[in-house]
Amino acid sequence: MKRASLRKIYWSVLNLLPRKAALKLNLALRCLCEDWDFAVNVYLFSADFAALEEEEVRKRLEGLDENSIAVAVEYVRRCRNLERMKGFPFSDGSCALIRQSALEKDIMCVPPPPPELKAWQKKYGFKTGAEVLIYQHGLSFYRELISDYVRGKAFIDAGACIGELIPALLEYAPEKIYAFEPSVKNVRRFEKEMKKRTITSDKVVIVPAGLGEQVGSMSFDDCGGSGQQISGGEEGSSRCPVTTLDIFAEEKNISSVGLIKTDVEGMGLNLLHGAVKVIQRDRPVLALAAYHNTDELLGQYEFLKSNLPDYHFEIRDLPPGSSFEVTLLGLPREIMR
Repeated sequence: MKRASLRKIYWSVLNLLPRKAALKLNLALRCLCEDWDFAVNVYLFSADFAALEEEEVRKRLEGLDENSIAVAVEYVRRCRNLERMKGFPFSDGSCALIRQSALEKDIMCVPPPPPELKAWQKKYGFKTGAEVLIYQHGLSFYRELISDYVRGKAFIDAGACIGELIPALLEYAPEKIYAFEPSVKNVRRFEKEMKKRTITSDKVVIVPAGLGEQVGSMSFDDCGGSGQQISGGEEGSSRCPVTTLDIFAEEKNISSVGLIKTDVEGMGLNLLHGAVKVIQRDRPVLALAAYHNTDELLGQYEFLKSNLPDYHFEIRDLPPGSSFEVTLLGLPREIMR
Protein backbone atom coordinates (compact mmCIF):
# COMPACT_ATOMS: atom_id res chain seq x y z
CA MET A 1 0.00 0.00 0.00
CA LYS A 2 1.32 3.43 -0.94
CA ARG A 3 2.39 5.91 1.78
CA ALA A 4 -0.26 8.42 0.62
CA SER A 5 -3.03 5.86 1.14
CA LEU A 6 -1.75 4.96 4.58
CA ARG A 7 -1.67 8.61 5.58
CA LYS A 8 -5.28 9.04 4.40
CA ILE A 9 -6.44 6.07 6.47
CA TYR A 10 -4.39 7.27 9.44
CA TRP A 11 -5.94 10.73 9.47
CA SER A 12 -9.43 9.29 8.92
CA VAL A 13 -9.03 7.14 12.05
CA LEU A 14 -7.76 10.10 14.06
CA ASN A 15 -10.79 12.16 13.00
CA LEU A 16 -13.12 9.51 14.42
CA LEU A 17 -11.50 9.66 17.87
CA PRO A 18 -12.12 12.22 20.63
CA ARG A 19 -9.64 15.10 20.41
CA LYS A 20 -7.52 14.12 23.45
CA ALA A 21 -7.33 10.48 22.41
CA ALA A 22 -6.43 11.48 18.83
CA LEU A 23 -3.68 13.78 20.13
CA LYS A 24 -2.18 11.08 22.32
CA LEU A 25 -2.25 8.52 19.52
CA ASN A 26 -0.70 11.00 17.11
CA LEU A 27 2.15 11.75 19.53
CA ALA A 28 2.75 8.06 20.24
CA LEU A 29 2.89 7.12 16.56
CA ARG A 30 5.24 10.00 15.74
CA CYS A 31 7.62 8.82 18.46
CA LEU A 32 7.36 5.18 17.33
CA CYS A 33 7.44 5.57 13.56
CA GLU A 34 9.53 8.70 12.99
CA ASP A 35 12.47 10.33 14.73
CA TRP A 36 10.37 12.40 17.12
CA ASP A 37 11.29 12.23 20.78
CA PHE A 38 10.59 14.02 24.04
CA ALA A 39 13.57 16.21 24.86
CA VAL A 40 14.15 17.35 28.41
CA ASN A 41 14.65 21.11 28.27
CA VAL A 42 15.60 21.68 31.87
CA TYR A 43 19.27 22.64 31.71
CA LEU A 44 20.20 24.51 34.87
CA PHE A 45 22.36 27.08 33.11
CA SER A 46 20.57 27.84 29.84
CA ALA A 47 18.53 30.81 31.10
CA ASP A 48 21.65 32.87 31.79
CA PHE A 49 22.59 32.69 28.10
CA ALA A 50 19.10 33.35 26.68
CA ALA A 51 19.76 36.97 25.69
CA LEU A 52 23.44 36.57 24.76
CA GLU A 53 24.13 37.17 21.07
CA GLU A 54 27.02 35.95 18.94
CA GLU A 55 28.35 39.47 18.40
CA GLU A 56 28.84 40.00 22.13
CA VAL A 57 30.50 36.61 22.56
CA ARG A 58 32.98 37.36 19.78
CA LYS A 59 33.70 40.85 21.09
CA ARG A 60 34.37 39.76 24.66
CA LEU A 61 36.49 36.78 23.62
CA GLU A 62 38.64 38.84 21.25
CA GLY A 63 42.18 37.48 21.17
CA LEU A 64 41.22 33.82 21.36
CA ASP A 65 41.68 31.50 18.39
CA GLU A 66 38.71 31.00 16.07
CA ASN A 67 38.07 27.44 17.25
CA SER A 68 37.72 28.62 20.88
CA ILE A 69 35.29 31.34 19.86
CA ALA A 70 33.33 28.87 17.73
CA VAL A 71 32.97 26.51 20.72
CA ALA A 72 31.64 29.35 22.88
CA VAL A 73 29.26 30.60 20.17
CA GLU A 74 27.87 27.11 19.59
CA TYR A 75 27.41 26.50 23.31
CA VAL A 76 25.46 29.75 23.69
CA ARG A 77 23.36 28.99 20.59
CA ARG A 78 22.29 25.62 21.97
CA CYS A 79 21.48 27.08 25.39
CA ARG A 80 19.43 29.83 23.73
CA ASN A 81 17.51 27.28 21.65
CA LEU A 82 16.84 25.26 24.78
CA GLU A 83 15.19 28.27 26.38
CA ARG A 84 13.06 28.81 23.27
CA MET A 85 11.86 25.20 23.47
CA LYS A 86 9.84 26.12 26.53
CA GLY A 87 7.32 27.74 24.20
CA PHE A 88 7.11 24.79 21.81
CA PRO A 89 3.83 22.90 21.23
CA PHE A 90 3.49 19.91 23.57
CA SER A 91 5.98 21.53 25.94
CA ASP A 92 5.12 21.56 29.63
CA GLY A 93 8.14 23.67 30.59
CA SER A 94 10.31 20.66 31.41
CA CYS A 95 10.22 18.72 28.13
CA ALA A 96 9.08 19.17 24.56
CA LEU A 97 8.41 17.04 21.49
CA ILE A 98 11.15 17.54 18.91
CA ARG A 99 12.80 15.63 16.10
CA GLN A 100 15.86 13.71 17.25
CA SER A 101 17.90 15.10 14.36
CA ALA A 102 17.10 18.64 15.51
CA LEU A 103 17.85 17.71 19.10
CA GLU A 104 21.35 16.51 18.22
CA LYS A 105 22.07 19.48 15.99
CA ASP A 106 20.47 22.42 17.77
CA ILE A 107 19.72 21.67 21.41
CA MET A 108 21.86 21.17 24.50
CA CYS A 109 21.85 17.45 25.30
CA VAL A 110 24.06 14.94 27.08
CA PRO A 111 26.42 13.39 24.51
CA PRO A 112 26.53 9.61 24.18
CA PRO A 113 29.43 8.10 26.13
CA PRO A 114 32.48 7.24 24.02
CA PRO A 115 33.08 3.48 23.76
CA GLU A 116 36.37 3.72 25.66
CA LEU A 117 34.73 5.31 28.73
CA LYS A 118 34.08 1.97 30.45
CA ALA A 119 37.79 1.16 30.43
CA TRP A 120 38.56 4.52 32.06
CA GLN A 121 35.81 4.00 34.65
CA LYS A 122 37.32 0.65 35.51
CA LYS A 123 40.81 2.16 35.73
CA TYR A 124 39.85 4.93 38.14
CA GLY A 125 36.94 3.21 39.91
CA PHE A 126 34.40 5.97 39.32
CA LYS A 127 31.25 5.90 37.17
CA THR A 128 31.48 9.53 36.13
CA GLY A 129 31.63 10.92 32.58
CA ALA A 130 34.29 11.31 29.91
CA GLU A 131 34.78 15.03 30.66
CA VAL A 132 36.39 14.01 33.97
CA LEU A 133 37.94 10.58 33.44
CA ILE A 134 39.15 10.82 29.85
CA TYR A 135 39.61 14.56 29.30
CA GLN A 136 40.37 15.52 32.92
CA HIS A 137 38.59 18.88 32.54
CA GLY A 138 40.77 19.58 29.51
CA LEU A 139 44.16 18.76 31.03
CA SER A 140 44.61 15.61 28.92
CA PHE A 141 44.91 17.72 25.75
CA TYR A 142 48.28 18.97 27.05
CA ARG A 143 49.33 16.15 29.35
CA GLU A 144 52.83 15.70 27.93
CA LEU A 145 53.40 19.44 27.74
CA ILE A 146 52.43 20.24 31.33
CA SER A 147 53.67 17.15 33.20
CA ASP A 148 57.19 18.39 33.96
CA TYR A 149 55.97 21.92 34.70
CA VAL A 150 53.46 20.92 37.41
CA ARG A 151 55.39 18.02 38.96
CA GLY A 152 56.21 18.51 42.65
CA LYS A 153 53.94 21.55 43.06
CA ALA A 154 50.68 22.00 44.96
CA PHE A 155 47.42 21.40 43.08
CA ILE A 156 44.09 23.10 43.79
CA ASP A 157 40.93 21.12 42.97
CA ALA A 158 38.04 23.53 43.60
CA GLY A 159 34.69 21.76 43.40
CA ALA A 160 36.23 18.34 44.05
CA CYS A 161 32.84 16.63 44.49
CA ILE A 162 33.53 13.02 45.60
CA GLY A 163 37.09 12.92 44.27
CA GLU A 164 36.58 11.54 40.78
CA LEU A 165 39.49 13.55 39.37
CA ILE A 166 41.94 12.84 42.21
CA PRO A 167 43.41 9.54 40.90
CA ALA A 168 44.14 11.18 37.53
CA LEU A 169 45.68 14.25 39.17
CA LEU A 170 47.99 12.07 41.27
CA GLU A 171 49.51 10.72 38.06
CA TYR A 172 51.01 14.20 37.54
CA ALA A 173 53.03 13.69 40.78
CA PRO A 174 51.99 16.80 42.73
CA GLU A 175 53.50 17.71 46.08
CA LYS A 176 49.98 17.74 47.53
CA ILE A 177 46.41 18.22 46.31
CA TYR A 178 44.11 20.58 48.20
CA ALA A 179 40.56 19.54 47.35
CA PHE A 180 37.89 22.14 48.15
CA GLU A 181 34.32 20.87 48.51
CA PRO A 182 31.52 22.73 50.35
CA SER A 183 29.00 19.85 50.41
CA VAL A 184 29.05 17.87 53.65
CA LYS A 185 27.52 14.91 51.83
CA ASN A 186 30.23 15.01 49.17
CA VAL A 187 33.00 15.40 51.75
CA ARG A 188 31.88 12.23 53.52
CA ARG A 189 31.84 10.31 50.24
CA PHE A 190 35.19 11.86 49.24
CA GLU A 191 36.81 10.60 52.44
CA LYS A 192 35.41 7.09 51.87
CA GLU A 193 36.68 7.03 48.29
CA MET A 194 40.17 8.12 49.33
CA LYS A 195 40.27 5.55 52.12
CA LYS A 196 39.16 2.82 49.71
CA ARG A 197 42.08 3.70 47.45
CA THR A 198 44.56 4.10 50.36
CA ILE A 199 45.16 7.73 49.35
CA THR A 200 46.45 9.41 52.49
CA SER A 201 46.26 12.98 53.77
CA ASP A 202 49.94 13.60 53.09
CA LYS A 203 49.00 13.53 49.38
CA VAL A 204 45.39 14.75 49.36
CA VAL A 205 43.77 17.15 51.81
CA ILE A 206 40.00 17.65 51.70
CA VAL A 207 39.01 21.21 52.65
CA PRO A 208 35.28 21.47 53.55
CA ALA A 209 34.92 25.02 52.27
CA GLY A 210 34.41 27.09 49.17
CA LEU A 211 36.82 29.45 47.43
CA GLY A 212 35.72 33.00 46.58
CA GLU A 213 36.89 36.58 46.42
CA GLN A 214 36.62 37.25 50.15
CA VAL A 215 36.36 35.42 53.46
CA GLY A 216 32.81 34.70 54.57
CA SER A 217 30.17 32.05 54.03
CA MET A 218 27.71 31.01 51.34
CA SER A 219 24.29 29.40 51.23
CA PHE A 220 23.46 26.47 48.96
CA ASP A 221 21.23 23.42 48.65
CA ASP A 222 23.33 20.40 49.55
CA CYS A 223 21.90 17.69 47.30
CA GLY A 224 25.12 15.67 47.14
CA GLY A 225 26.90 14.81 43.90
CA SER A 226 27.60 17.48 41.33
CA GLY A 227 25.39 20.46 40.53
CA GLN A 228 24.97 22.15 43.93
CA GLN A 229 22.49 25.03 43.84
CA ILE A 230 24.29 28.10 45.17
CA SER A 231 21.89 30.80 46.28
CA GLY A 232 24.22 33.54 47.44
CA GLY A 233 21.65 34.56 50.07
CA GLU A 234 20.13 33.06 53.19
CA GLU A 235 17.57 30.73 51.60
CA GLY A 236 19.78 27.69 50.93
CA SER A 237 19.43 24.59 53.08
CA SER A 238 23.15 24.54 53.97
CA ARG A 239 25.93 27.00 54.64
CA CYS A 240 29.67 26.60 54.36
CA PRO A 241 32.72 28.76 55.05
CA VAL A 242 34.42 30.55 52.17
CA THR A 243 38.02 31.67 51.97
CA THR A 244 40.26 32.99 49.21
CA LEU A 245 43.04 31.04 47.57
CA ASP A 246 45.47 33.88 48.31
CA ILE A 247 44.72 33.72 52.05
CA PHE A 248 44.66 29.92 52.13
CA ALA A 249 48.05 29.64 50.39
CA GLU A 250 49.55 32.11 52.84
CA GLU A 251 48.09 30.32 55.89
CA LYS A 252 49.31 26.91 54.69
CA ASN A 253 52.70 28.22 53.53
CA ILE A 254 52.14 26.91 50.02
CA SER A 255 55.19 28.04 48.13
CA SER A 256 54.21 27.05 44.59
CA VAL A 257 50.86 26.18 43.01
CA GLY A 258 51.28 24.27 39.76
CA LEU A 259 47.68 23.64 38.75
CA ILE A 260 44.24 25.06 39.48
CA LYS A 261 41.11 23.20 38.39
CA THR A 262 37.71 24.72 39.11
CA ASP A 263 34.13 23.53 38.68
CA VAL A 264 32.29 25.69 41.20
CA GLU A 265 28.74 26.11 39.91
CA GLY A 266 29.08 29.62 38.51
CA MET A 267 31.42 31.06 41.14
CA GLY A 268 34.54 30.76 38.98
CA LEU A 269 35.07 34.48 38.42
CA ASN A 270 34.66 35.19 42.14
CA LEU A 271 37.29 32.53 42.86
CA LEU A 272 39.76 34.15 40.45
CA HIS A 273 39.32 37.54 42.12
CA GLY A 274 40.50 35.95 45.35
CA ALA A 275 43.42 34.11 43.73
CA VAL A 276 45.21 36.90 41.83
CA LYS A 277 48.35 36.93 43.97
CA VAL A 278 48.86 33.17 43.76
CA ILE A 279 48.17 33.04 40.03
CA GLN A 280 50.50 35.95 39.26
CA ARG A 281 53.23 34.60 41.56
CA ASP A 282 53.16 30.93 40.50
CA ARG A 283 51.75 31.04 36.95
CA PRO A 284 49.90 27.71 37.29
CA VAL A 285 48.20 25.67 34.60
CA LEU A 286 44.49 26.52 34.66
CA ALA A 287 41.49 24.30 33.86
CA LEU A 288 38.39 26.36 34.62
CA ALA A 289 34.77 25.27 34.08
CA ALA A 290 33.15 27.94 31.91
CA TYR A 291 29.63 26.67 31.23
CA HIS A 292 27.57 27.77 34.24
CA ASN A 293 27.01 31.46 33.39
CA THR A 294 28.32 34.38 31.34
CA ASP A 295 30.70 35.41 34.13
CA GLU A 296 32.49 32.11 33.65
CA LEU A 297 32.23 31.78 29.86
CA LEU A 298 33.26 35.36 29.10
CA GLY A 299 34.26 37.06 32.35
CA GLN A 300 36.98 34.63 33.40
CA TYR A 301 38.87 35.10 30.14
CA GLU A 302 38.52 38.89 30.26
CA PHE A 303 39.79 38.98 33.85
CA LEU A 304 42.73 36.66 33.25
CA LYS A 305 43.74 38.39 30.03
CA SER A 306 44.02 41.65 31.98
CA ASN A 307 45.94 40.14 34.90
CA LEU A 308 48.08 37.40 33.37
CA PRO A 309 50.57 38.50 30.72
CA ASP A 310 52.12 35.97 28.37
CA TYR A 311 49.54 33.19 28.81
CA HIS A 312 47.95 30.97 26.19
CA PHE A 313 44.16 30.65 26.57
CA GLU A 314 41.68 28.46 24.74
CA ILE A 315 38.14 27.20 25.18
CA ARG A 316 37.32 23.52 24.66
CA ASP A 317 34.10 21.53 24.84
CA LEU A 318 34.15 18.14 26.54
CA PRO A 319 33.94 15.74 24.83
CA PRO A 320 35.24 17.57 21.72
CA GLY A 321 32.45 18.45 19.32
CA SER A 322 29.70 17.89 21.89
CA SER A 323 29.00 21.54 22.81
CA PHE A 324 28.36 20.20 26.29
CA GLU A 325 30.66 21.04 29.21
CA VAL A 326 32.92 23.95 28.29
CA THR A 327 36.29 24.61 29.89
CA LEU A 328 38.74 27.51 29.74
CA LEU A 329 42.36 26.36 29.63
CA GLY A 330 45.25 28.64 30.55
CA LEU A 331 48.90 27.71 30.03
CA PRO A 332 51.99 29.82 30.72
CA ARG A 333 53.72 30.70 27.47
CA GLU A 334 57.05 29.42 28.84
CA ILE A 335 55.82 25.82 28.57
CA MET A 336 54.40 26.38 25.08
CA ARG A 337 57.76 27.29 23.55
